[in-house]
This record gives sequence, structure tokens and C-alpha cells, in this order.
Amino acid sequence: MILPNFILAGAAKSGTSTLYNYLCQHPDIYMSETKEPFFFDFNYDKGLDYYSTFFKNYSGEKIIGEATVWYMSWPGVPERIYESLPEVKLLFILRNPIDRAYSNYMHDLRSGLYKPNQTFGYVIRNEEIDDSIHRRIVLGGYYYRHIQEFLKYFESDSILILLYDDIKSDFNNVGSKIFNFLDIQSNIYIKNYSDAMVSPYLRLTKLLPIISSFVPMFNYFWKKSHHFRRIFLKYNTNKKNIIEDEDRKFLQNIYKSDINNLEIYLNRDLSFWE
Repeated sequence: MILPNFILAGAAKSGTSTLYNYLCQHPDIYMSETKEPFFFDFNYDKGLDYYSTFFKNYSGEKIIGEATVWYMSWPGVPERIYESLPEVKLLFILRNPIDRAYSNYMHDLRSGLYKPNQTFGYVIRNEEIDDSIHRRIVLGGYYYRHIQEFLKYFESDSILILLYDDIKSDFNNVGSKIFNFLDIQSNIYIKNYSDAMVSPYLRLTKLLPIISSFVPMFNYFWKKSHHFRRIFLKYNTNKKNIIEDEDRKFLQNIYKSDINNLEIYLNRDLSFWE
């Protein structure tokens, strides 16, 4: 049975798709063709035989990997991974948790999971009380808390933690750190995918919530039709949606303690996240 010895386990909306594509190019790495098998969170009851089907095209590479980003924050996943893959190596990419939460929200909004009148401010303040809200928008950013859950089962030398900011600024240097961590050849050229880390922005951001509040059919088409939602999206590398100051301050207060603990654990100043 072929199973992975490497997992890119989060965090969501932190450049993991870019990094997955990057890792796929290395001749010593086999990444599952389905980027996210969602085994240890959603499909664990299907068993390891099912999980092994995601690696059926493995052809002798030293590293066998997958990249399911919700593993990081999903309850019970660290223990499940340890019970099945005690020798696995784990990689986490961490992004400013406020920007990560916003990117996660925008992704879900563009996917039709939210109505436009469920604004970012509303979602982050009601995650625990509104059943229609995806419970990982805010929770996904408690990095220190989640990492501590993995450290209950894995030694620190089997975990590599990198920052999204480093991926953006020096992608190939980050790649070398990963390859050294995996004990594979590091001095090879791999195409830089960092330019792909661009998300569409939403047009009419002030008007859409108003329309959504008073026109029920608008919400129906928003949820049902990808083509309808695309009308309100635009790709532009020089423009992005801006987080409202009050929402940023709200999340800064929420994440302050976790970030302080993370700074101590990583021995790195993260004040630039503020």
C-alpha cells in the first residue's frame, strides 16, 4: 500500500496551491494528482486502502505527498495522522491571519457560499452563532494553537513552518528550505509560480450588500450560478479589495495573544503582520 511520507497541511489561503504546483516539478517528489484528498478530515472512515488510491501513479520518487490545507485546524486530525503515518513530515505555510481570513471569506463569497449581504464584518463577528457561516474563517488563523495540537504527537524536527511573506519575496529560497527538510536535491531549477498568487477582486462592494438585502432573486442567482457571480469579479494584479479598519482591528484583538505565542515559538518578529 502506497501512502504519503509528506503532507502540506495548511494554512488555507496561504499560497498552498502555488506551492503544490512548485513541488510537483521536483523529480524526487510525487504529489497526489488530486491536490486535496481530504482524507484525515472528511474521509477518514473510508480507510487507508481508499487513501492509497490517491497515490496509484507513484513511480519510485523518494517523497510521496499531498496537500489538504484544512488538516491544520480540523479537530482530531493530528492524532489521526500520527496513528496512520507516524513518520510523516509536515509542512505549514502561515500568512497574516487577518489577510488569510479575508482571502478565505472572498473565496467562499466568490464560490456562492455566502450572500453579498453576509459581509466580511458580519461573518467574523458571527462565526459561532450563525449556522450558515463556514466555521474556519476566523478559527483557521489560530496558528499557534493548531501547531501545538500537532506537537502533541510529532517531534518538532518533523515539522517545517514557513511564512507566506517569504514565499512572495524569495520563492526559490523557500523551495530550498523545503527540499533540505525533505532531504532531497535542493540545487535544481524549478519554475517560479509566485506570479500566480493573484486573486480577483469584487466590484461594487458597497452596492452588492444592499442589493442582496432587498432583492431575494439576486441571492438565488448568486448562489446557483458561477457565471452570474463572475459578472461582479475582475482580475487586476494592481487592485484588491480592502479590509475595513474596524474589521482589521477586531481581528487584531482576537489574534493578538496567539501571534505573541507564535513569535516566541518561532523566535521571529511578526510585528509586520500588524
